[in-house]
Order: sequence, then C-alpha cells, then structure tokens
Amino acid sequence: MANVKISELPAATSNAAADIFVCNQSGTTRRSTLTLLTDLLYGGTNGNTKFGDNALDALTTGLYNTAFGVDALKSATTAQGCTAVGINALELNVGTPAGNNNTGVGFNALAVNVTGDNNTALGWGALATSDNDENTAVGAGTFQNLPTGTNRRNTAVGVYAGQTMTSGSSNVLIGYNAGQALTTASNNVAIGATALDAGTTVTGTVAIGSGALTANTTADDNVAVGLNALATSITGTSLTATGTQALLNSTGDENTAFGYRAGEGNTTGNQNTYLGATTGLTNPTTGSNNTLVGYTAAPSAAGVSNEVTIGNGSVATTRVQVDWTILSDGNDKVDVRDLDIGLDFIKRLRPRKGGLLPRGSTWKEPLKMPFMVAQEVLAAELAHGCREDTRLVNNTNPNRLEWTPGRMIPILVKAIQDLSDEVELLKAGA
Repeated sequence: MANVKISELPAATSNAAADIFVCNQSGTTRRSTLTLLTDLLYGGTNGNTKFGDNALDALTTGLYNTAFGVDALKSATTAQGCTAVGINALELNVGTPAGNNNTGVGFNALAVNVTGDNNTALGWGALATSDNDENTAVGAGTFQNLPTGTNRRNTAVGVYAGQTMTSGSSNVLIGYNAGQALTTASNNVAIGATALDAGTTVTGTVAIGSGALTANTTADDNVAVGLNALATSITGTSLTATGTQALLNSTGDENTAFGYRAGEGNTTGNQNTYLGATTGLTNPTTGSNNTLVGYTAAPSAAGVSNEVTIGNGSVATTRVQVDWTILSDGNDKVDVRDLDIGLDFIKRLRPRKGGLLPRGSTWKEPLKMPFMVAQEVLAAELAHGCREDTRLVNNTNPNRLEWTPGRMIPILVKAIQDLSDEVELLKAGA
C-alpha cells in the first residue's frame, strides 16, 4: 500500500464535514463522501463525542457526553457528563434532571439505566439491569442482576462479584466471586477471592481474605479477617475471627478468635473466646463459654464449658501485681452449712517436693518446688468420703489432672480450729 501525503489528496468537497480519505490496495487515493460519517464521529460545541451506529442518536441539549459503540447512549437527550463505551452501554440513559454522570464501559454495561446518577460500570454486563444511583461495578458480570429500585452505594470489583444481587445498599465486594450469591443484602464488606461467595441474605457482615466466610449463607453480623477465616460457618451469627484459618471449623454462634488458626478446633461450641496463635487449635470442639488466652492455650478437655485458661504448658510463672480477688457473696450461696472437714482430712494429704517438667513443654530442666500430686489429693478425697463437698481435683481430662488449692483455705481454717479445740482441752486437763 502506497504512502500518501495529506497535501496530495484531492480538494475538499462542498460537504467537507462528511468527507473521508480512503487508500485502496492498488495504492491510488480518492476522496469519498459518506453521509453516515456524522453518525460515527461527532464533536459539537456542547462537548459531546460519539462513534458508532445510533450512538447519542437522540441527543438534544446534553453536555459533555462520550459514546463509543453501537447504541451507546442511544436514548440520551439531555444527559450530562456520561461516558458509554461498548455495544448497548447506557443505551436507555436519558438525562437531566436524572441519568447524569454515569460511566459504562463494556457490552451491556448500565444498559437499562434511565434515571440513575453517578454510576460506574466497567466490564461485560456490569450493572446491566440496574437503574439506581451511586453504584460502582468493575469486572465482567459485576452486579449484573441488580434491578431498578433503591439499591444504592454498592461497590463491586472483580469478575462476578455481586453478580446475583437483587436488592441491597452500601455493600463493598472486591475479588473474584466476592459476594457472588448475595441476593438481598446490605452493609456488607467482602474482600478477597470467593469471600462471602455463598451468602444470600446477609447483613452487617465483613469478610476480608480469600475464602473468608465462604460457606456463610444467611447469617448476619459476622466478621472474618484472614485466609479461610470462618470458612465453614454456614448459619453462625455474631462471630469474630481475625487470623488465617481462625475459627475455620466453627458452626456455633458468638465465638471470638484472634490469631493464626485460633479456635480452629471449635465445631459447634458457642460464646468461646480465643486470643493468641493456635489457641484452641484442637479443643474445645463442642464446649461453650470458654476463654483461652496465650499461644497454644487449651482447655482441660474437648467438650468442656465455662473454663478460663491462661497460658500453655510451658509457662513457668504467672505474675500479677496484687492478689486475685474471688467473688464470694453470701447472696450467691445456697444450702449453707458448717464445714466438718478439717484436721482429719488434712492428715490424709501428702505434701511433696521435687521437679516440675510438664509433658510437651519446651523446658530443658525441671523446676524445683513443693507441690501436691493431684492423684494423691483425689485419693484422699475419696478415702475421706468428702469428694462431693470438696472438689479439690478436676479430673475432666484423666490424662492431665488439676487441683484447686484455693479451695483448701476453708479446710485449713477448720483444721486450725480443730487443733485449737484440742489445745483448749489439754489446757483444761492440766
């Protein structure tokens, strides 16, 4: 094909606005007049630009619009500040007093918008059925089925994000398939591939991280931050999980977990709190109202409830500035009687000394100290027949017995009183 200089082309015709230069395969040039040229490229005094059959075809007094593609902004008459790129983009958008400042890029982007303002749709089918205000959709199929109504201030970025939403406002969905199945939903945030992608009628939920809350269907008021956080929760409500795989397997309600894999062992338990990496990694599974604080902190058993655990098996010292204050209000006591367990029971106990070397700990040397052996204390309770009254030993987990020394204080006081009585008798006999 020959190169042709503009200066060598034939002179303009009387219809110069519709002239076009063509170079054919033989290298010769000619000037052709196309009556449809003004339908393809138009720049008017009102700052409008169009390219494509029927693009901006109905425009009368509209300002600063740009339309590229067949039927782009086809129905616009008084629209202002709109940009349509792609076949049928903003096809039905009319204009002032509504239908202004919209941007639709892609086939069918904002195709049925008539009076909605301040919308942005970038991608095939983005906001294709929407005639609302202040929505942003970036990616193929984003908010593809959001209908006309009061569905405002939604943002979707990513292929198929919010694709099936039919009603909702103030949602933010960012990532492939983020919130893809949402239908009636408001005030949700989903950031990450497949985050909240199974949710249908969800409100007030935050899912940040790939796979976060990916199985949640209808539960509200959940917060999941981290890879696969709360990934298997389907209907659990009021859950908070921050950290990779935090509460990964939880289907209960009102659990809170902060830390890598925190609460991963929880399945159906409710109202549990986990603070620290891998706290509750395997337990509790079904227990409720437990609090675990510290790296790998674990409860006494899988299904236990109403326990507080601070630290793991490697902790050597627990420090506080002042003594623990224990609630002991008489108004919370029932069946109050005088304690008859004292000196005789104390005589059954065997104070010991030796080394503490917890199984599974990182200690290299045992910690020397005096102590009581829980198995021996339990045996003394059983032998004395006072187990139901004293409960000094917790044997929920038979492989790791625990004892509660604070419960010894009333028994020690009774033992001292018994000794005092004996002393008084000796004095009287003297």
